[in-house]
Amino acid sequence: MPVPQQFSRVLALDKSWRPTYVCSWQVAFSLIAKGKAKEEHVYDATVRTGSSELYIPAVIVLNKDVKWRRNKKRFSAHAVYERDGNTCQYCGQVFPESKLTQDHVIPACRGGKRTWDNIVAACLKCNQRKGPRTPAEAGMTVLNWPCPPKMGSFAIAHSIGNPPAEWLPYLPASEVNSDATSNMIDFGADAPDMD
Repeated sequence: MPVPQQFSRVLALDKSWRPTYVCSWQVAFSLIAKGKAKEEHVYDATVRTGSSELYIPAVIVLNKDVKWRRNKKRFSAHAVYERDGNTCQYCGQVFPESKLTQDHVIPACRGGKRTWDNIVAACLKCNQRKGPRTPAEAGMTVLNWPCPPKMGSFAIAHSIGNPPAEWLPYLPASEVNSDATSNMIDFGADAPDMD
């Protein structure tokens, strides 16, 4: 019997108890079996393996730290669309890149810079509606205020949705409720090498 979707992902903490990545329950069991991690919290669900029934891990703690590349992501239109999930930051609709533009939240004619902190993805209609005004002047709201994307972030991927209740004690409150939650790496079946 397959594991229900809500129990299929496991939060991995590094040895300093920092949220590091999300992996599948199979990877979590493998890391535990190899002695590379220990089970910290389980879901109220089990999986049958041969003659035994095991609780599915919700949170594991790695025995070692994970090496992450800390280089900055290069600013580009593609990178902005990727950071914003190809979503217009005014109307909330998802578009292919060819239907998106980059909008200066603070207009360039008012000194707004072309930086991570001032550029958002916008559809053509919203960009034209806003024009050379601030969102407030145009009667519009920015869904997610622009910021540089995190590399090796400790936030939860959009593909996961809201974090399971079992993860909440292990996540900083700012990560649970912030707009930075789009950048955590979801490894699914794979996980990075540990030191």
